[in-house]
Amino acid sequence: MGKRSFSTSMGIAITILLAGVVIQTTDQLELFGKNSYIPLLIGLIIIVVGTLFVLLLRRIVKTKEP
Repeated sequence: MGKRSFSTSMGIAITILLAGVVIQTTDQLELFGKNSYIPLLIGLIIIVVGTLFVLLLRRIVKTKEP
């Protein structure tokens, strides 16, 4: 079996999935009140930070390869 590299697309997809789950659970439980925008802001922050992390990790892995 060959060595599998880190997939950027999969990392971004998992980040978006995680953000969606967080938004749904906080909205369903009404943690911040009814019709609140705070879950959306939290989800957007998760997407931005997660995407930047995945892209940074990909860049680090690329520079270490011979």
